[in-house]
Amino acid sequence: MINISLFCSSSVSDWIESCLAKAMEEMTYAPFKVERFDNTRSIDFSKNSDRPMVCFVEIGDPSIDGEAIAESFKKMDSFHFLFFVSKNRSTLSERLFHYHPFDFFYFPFSYEVFASAIKEMVRYLSFLNWKDAIVYSFKSGSKYLQMLLEDIVSVEKSGHHIIFHTLRSDIVGRGRISDVEEALTHLSPYFIKCNKGTLVNLQYVTMIQGSTLNTNKTSFSISRNEKKKVLDAYNKYQLEKTSKVNSL
Repeated sequence: MINISLFCSSSVSDWIESCLAKAMEEMTYAPFKVERFDNTRSIDFSKNSDRPMVCFVEIGDPSIDGEAIAESFKKMDSFHFLFFVSKNRSTLSERLFHYHPFDFFYFPFSYEVFASAIKEMVRYLSFLNWKDAIVYSFKSGSKYLQMLLEDIVSVEKSGHHIIFHTLRSDIVGRGRISDVEEALTHLSPYFIKCNKGTLVNLQYVTMIQGSTLNTNKTSFSISRNEKKKVLDAYNKYQLEKTSKVNSL
């Protein structure tokens, strides 16, 4: 699931949403979830746990501060794609490259032009060679939290919350650690449980000493019940890693 937010006037959002619906039929492996913010002047993404991966932002409409929205989107410490849309070519100035947009659209645009850009985005995602899904999507209540599978360093339960420590940021949701464990261990052999409330990605384990496991972000205790499994998995991973290096 790829969360997409539309910060555009109603007519532009209508057209983009219809194009996305058609594109989703053609690209069944990349489901989209669309949320509209028609005529929304600004937003602070840091206060929104359901952060989008893709944003379409209209430039030049007086009811939308497109650059403020783009600035907030740019500040998100997560993987994302920004598209600018405008009804007036003169508003698509060079200064907008400061926000690192993936593409620009001049409205009205054809479905073919739109689909070409979206398919290029999906091809780029596929090029990253993610595990069995483009994104790992965790359902938190009625929302989906999305992240790159291979960016997840560790996951821990804290009260009723689940904290995903990724290379880019910490992402917090609500749910059951058992559901996360089932999903992640199905997607990748590198995720292991080191105690009742913690999963770690072996790719980011820097050291195991006694009953302490260190990743490149933080440290966790290894429970007595899980210690042998953790050590066996870690040693196996290191042997596989060394074997790959030696075969180069």
